[in-house]
Amino acid sequence: MKRSQNVMTAMILCVMAICLCACGRSEKAEKEENTSGILQRGCFYEDNIITLSAPDRFMYSEWEPTGFEYICTDPTCSHLSDSCSAWTFHDNGGLENSGFEKNLCVVYQDRLVILDSYEEHVDHDSYVMDGVTNLDVSYVWHTDVYEADLDGRNRKCKLSFAGSIGSADLTFAAVMEEGVLYFGGPIESRIIMEYDDTGAVSRNEVIHSDAFYALDLEDYSVELFAETEGKDSMSYSYYVGIFDGYVYARASESWWGSGVWYRMDMETGEWKEIIHFDSDAP
Repeated sequence: MKRSQNVMTAMILCVMAICLCACGRSEKAEKEENTSGILQRGCFYEDNIITLSAPDRFMYSEWEPTGFEYICTDPTCSHLSDSCSAWTFHDNGGLENSGFEKNLCVVYQDRLVILDSYEEHVDHDSYVMDGVTNLDVSYVWHTDVYEADLDGRNRKCKLSFAGSIGSADLTFAAVMEEGVLYFGGPIESRIIMEYDDTGAVSRNEVIHSDAFYALDLEDYSVELFAETEGKDSMSYSYYVGIFDGYVYARASESWWGSGVWYRMDMETGEWKEIIHFDSDAP
């Protein structure tokens, strides 16, 4: 009887050890998941989940079966109020109404990371002369990075930096590799418009600055590369992709088809301009 009890105890201990090992592998696998993905037209595609950054709320979908649901898990929630944990941000400049969605969420390991980008309107020296308004204003972009539970609750701001994603609604708008999120977008656009005594435009100038960003989701640090100042347009679109250990970044002027391509070594962080074109983008 005693021997039987010893055998049973040994079996129980063995099963517990196997379970603990399995749990350890499961936790490790969970941490290793969701370190890469790509943003295509508002949907961020990762290994085991798709997140949707809709204008008003964040949503999830599995790969199989597909079908988006609110990230809010409260069964009593109507998902129509600002108290819903799936709701995006509304009080930082209203960029969700500009036609280009600026909110972005990704699942990194076991948490939700939210990027909330918004603009600040700065009036430098605008004035009215003879009934005509002379403008000197800037649109300055900012991004706050929040960490939250997977249902969107307990949001904590982990980082704020100057700049923004250009749009989350384009193809190849952002890419994540090994927990680093790469994207491009504006920093500031300054518009100066002056008139002479006859009412004719004497100065009409746009001074635009932008950059590409490498946001490390592990320690919430951000590095800028391909930063440019003094561009003469606001209508730039930004695309990124990864191939063979390099980040390829492209800023294209939407109206005239001009732009620049960059390449960054993911290992060293060194980057350089590889293609420049003034018109008729290839």
